[in-house]
Amino acid sequence: MKRINFPLLLGTLIVLALLAMAFFPELFTDQDPLFESSAKYIEVKIDGEWVEKFGHNPMPPNKENIMGTDDAGRDVYTRLVYGTKNTLKLVFLIAFFRMCIAFPLGMAAGMGAKPISAFIRVFNTFFTAVPILIFSIIILNIAYFRQLQMDMAITAFAVVLTALGWAKLAGMIEDRTRNVMDDKFIEGEIAIGKTKLQIAYQNVLPHIIPDATSLFFKEMGMAMFLIAQLAVFNVFVGVARRVNALAFRANYEMILEPEWGGTLSRIAVNLRKFDAVYWMTVYPIILFSIAIMGLNLLGEGLRMEFQKRNSRVISHIRKAYYFISPKMFIAQIKAIQTYYRQVLVKIAIIVFIIAYAAIPWHPSQHKFDIERAMSHVHALTQENLKGREAGTEGGQLAGEYIKSALLSYGYIIEEMPIEFVSQVDGKEAPQDLTPVSINDGYIKITNQDGIETTFELYKDFAVLSVNRNAYASEPSERLIYNGYGANASIATPLKEGDTIIPLSTSYPNLHEYYARQISQYSAEILMSGRGYGAAVTPQIFNTTAIIPFIGLYEALNQGRYEIEINLSYPKPATYPGRNIMGYKLGKGKTLEQPGEIVIIGAAYDGTYAGESSV
Repeated sequence: MKRINFPLLLGTLIVLALLAMAFFPELFTDQDPLFESSAKYIEVKIDGEWVEKFGHNPMPPNKENIMGTDDAGRDVYTRLVYGTKNTLKLVFLIAFFRMCIAFPLGMAAGMGAKPISAFIRVFNTFFTAVPILIFSIIILNIAYFRQLQMDMAITAFAVVLTALGWAKLAGMIEDRTRNVMDDKFIEGEIAIGKTKLQIAYQNVLPHIIPDATSLFFKEMGMAMFLIAQLAVFNVFVGVARRVNALAFRANYEMILEPEWGGTLSRIAVNLRKFDAVYWMTVYPIILFSIAIMGLNLLGEGLRMEFQKRNSRVISHIRKAYYFISPKMFIAQIKAIQTYYRQVLVKIAIIVFIIAYAAIPWHPSQHKFDIERAMSHVHALTQENLKGREAGTEGGQLAGEYIKSALLSYGYIIEEMPIEFVSQVDGKEAPQDLTPVSINDGYIKITNQDGIETTFELYKDFAVLSVNRNAYASEPSERLIYNGYGANASIATPLKEGDTIIPLSTSYPNLHEYYARQISQYSAEILMSGRGYGAAVTPQIFNTTAIIPFIGLYEALNQGRYEIEINLSYPKPATYPGRNIMGYKLGKGKTLEQPGEIVIIGAAYDGTYAGESSV
């Protein structure tokens, strides 16, 4: 009776299930992994009975969310399903890149290349003494990796983890190659005059490929385990950013795109309140464990299958080698009368591969009209719009043009007006966050030697906000602030009575200013990072905040300066603000039941950056 290879069977089933989730997630869930649900009534099971209760995020498992929700109200089960593709892609690339390096080096070392063998041994010894996890955490916490979008982040993570972890795999392939080279049949191959290269690809390679295939899946399992370990230390692929609209629900930086590591990244915090939010830790760990077990079982099952006495894997590999051999193909073409069937099959395969690579199989159903698009660009950059600055006549005209264009394309238009003026003590006054227009300005800095340097508005710096006190009295022609730049790195004491213009490293978010500390200074310069021509619309706030571009930024970092900020009087918006939204309904959809919403454009217009506004 033939024995069943249970590791191979179980591992194959698990991996196939993971692949199904990766490529067909809609078969497993009909929810959106990015949708954030708000507080609502949910049905939960208590003492075996379904009970309705009011739930707030993170919600426990319930009828609608079988694995609960996270802090932002996103369905945990759905994010795990949709995150399978990104996670499997990452571990596949790690294993693939490692194999691409380890296979040739390990094979060469096993066949007697001593320098390569020593190189592999040094790497293995080093990363045995210092765990790869430590280096991975240090390197992948560099800002560059934290700012990459998902696809680029997956590739970057795979490259880093490959560079740190290829040597162990190379060592195993080296050992297997050395075992093959010690077999007696190799002596016979040498005796008949075969070169090392011929022995490598005709004799050693067919014996190594089965082991390499088994090791490949085990390497994927090890990579999966490493991804889980990194997630515990809050290291995961994709951009993590604070979403202001969710600040009252999720006051931490969270990953937006679904990926298993990002789902598990809050484990250190969640374990402290495990009883209250167990589902945010348990289910990701279970899925990681099943995936790691499945990959390891598949690898071990393949090893067991390849080692059977009646296994024909090696003979099939030799046949495959001769099938794809260019030399064999050329020889068959020369004798086409005898091998015409094989030649036709190979030509058909080559044509299919070229066609698949060259022909787009999912072309857009709509042709992009470049001329029409450029006509909109030209219309919105006309001189009479004056940069489409928010709150101005130009901005108003630009909004009307955008509305008419959207209507002509069949969009349903909805406007949300934003009032910028309120009544204070019976007088009209601009509200906080009202956009303002500043025509010109400069910043003059004077060092201790009396040398003056002048920097121009929009060229060398931008204005983020204007102090509301500027509108407490009658308007003047210029808005001027004088003082000394000061921060923690400048130890020179100031004289009593000197005015400080702080070089700040943080600033309250304009859209959350009620919840944050209010600045005590009339003006300040934000030194949290080099600005590179940032285009922003100034808004009324509790301080005049300056964003320095690289030249001014570096100058202010070199010592103590006397600073003069001189701006033309900021003119508040003369037209009310508005958000213009265009809806295009899908086939058979209504505003009441729009189905899934796809945002194809969400850019705010109305930013003024001098004559360069586009």
